Order: sequence, then C-alpha cells, then structure tokens
Amino acid sequence: MNPLISIVRNWSLLAGSQVVASLIAMATMVVISRTLGPKNPDMPAFIDIGQNMEIGGESDGLKAFHTAGFLGTEYGPFMIPYPEDAAASVRPPSGMSEERFNRRRDIYLKLAQESPVARHGSGYQKESLLHSVDAAHRLLSSGSSKAFDLSLEPRQNYDIYNTGRFGLGCLLARRLVEAGTLAPGDAAEKILSNIHAADFITPAFHLGLRDTRCFSMTPVKMLKNAVWCRKDAPPEIGLRMIRATKGLVRTRLRGNH
Repeated sequence: MNPLISIVRNWSLLAGSQVVASLIAMATMVVISRTLGPKNPDMPAFIDIGQNMEIGGESDGLKAFHTAGFLGTEYGPFMIPYPEDAAASVRPPSGMSEERFNRRRDIYLKLAQESPVARHGSGYQKESLLHSVDAAHRLLSSGSSKAFDLSLEPRQNYDIYNTGRFGLGCLLARRLVEAGTLAPGDAAEKILSNIHAADFITPAFHLGLRDTRCFSMTPVKMLKNAVWCRKDAPPEIGLRMIRATKGLVRTRLRGNH
C-alpha cells in the first residue's frame, strides 16, 4: 500500500509515536517526505521553517514529535527556526578549511556509530542515519545551499517580505521551492491523486477532489457509503465504517451535535 495513503488508516503507526491532535501534521509531513522526496537530490525533502523548539517546559515533548519515528532519520525535518539565519545552517563555520570540514564529518560518523540508533536500532535505522549524515554533507557542499541565503535576494523583494519571522519564512520557502524542493501545489496534486485512488476511502465522500474544500455528512452520502461498505470496501474498513455510521446516526437521533 502507498505509504502516503496509509496515513488515513493509522497516523500514529507511521510516525512511531503517540498521536497528539495538535501535532498530527508532523507525522503527515514525514510520510510525504518519504513518499515524494525532493526534486533536487541535494535539497532536504522536509524543511520546517519558523518553529522555535525552545519553548520552556514543553520543549522536550515538541522535539520528540519533530522526528521521523521508525521511518528513519533521513525523512525527519530540516529545522530552520529563524529564517533570517537560515544560511548559517547550511555552511561550515567561517574560516574552516575544507579539510577540517571533512575531518569533522568523519569524526561525527564515528560518534554516530556509538549512538543509541547504531547500538540498538535495526539495520534499516542504521542505514537511514548514515543517509541523513550524507545528505547533510552533500547539502553543505552543494551550490543549492545558496537558496537558504536571504541576503542574495534582491533588496526590493526582501523588503516586501521583511514583515517579521513569518514574512521572511515565506521568502525562504519561495526560494527553496525555486531551488528544487517540491512545490506545495505539486505535492498537493500528488496527495489528492493518491487519496482519490485509494480503495479504502469511500467515493461517496469525494475526498481527493479539488472541489471538496470541506466535508459535511449528509443522508445521501451516508446511504452511498453504506452501500460501498457492504459491497466494495476492504472487509476491515467496511466493518469499521458501518459501526461508525451507526454511532453517528444514534448521536444525531439523540439530538447531540
């Protein structure tokens, strides 16, 4: 089954962590990162812009949900909390020679071999960790890293976006799309196409269609869904949907909305 579509069945399984409603999008983006990837192999597939991880008592919990879970380290987010400082995240420290930069990478790889993932993880997890290290090194060595440098944006454009962290984050996102990350519209098109083609989502709900901007359960949709559940749905999905529909009907009849 397409991993992008399987998020509909179980969000938490794919992230390898407990579901928290306010953070459900993180699991979704990890799955999309693994499924779609970037257009430019030097660019991260998943870049998180503007999220400050140091928020006091809840920082540890927030950091825990900004991971790829068992899907592998390489699919986790590349964090850019402050877009105005994004360039510093993709270049070696000032004055560092290429030789010293490569030597640091070799040392980091040795340290990674002693990490919990290397000592206790599966072969897949170990390989994913090494892939993430290689991807980071490739980005720092690539000309594509210039997309992170907002100082290269024409001053007139920069001033338009320079309304604060959100505005500069939008500018950074635009530059990253132009540099080869997957454009939001392209990603949305692939997501909708996969949802529309899934065999475990009832056609009665019209999910995956661009015109379905919101969802409202009507009697006609409920009837069509019931027919689909009994005739065409995968057995485990059809049974669950029938039970859920009966519960919804009982709730409506009792007058609870």
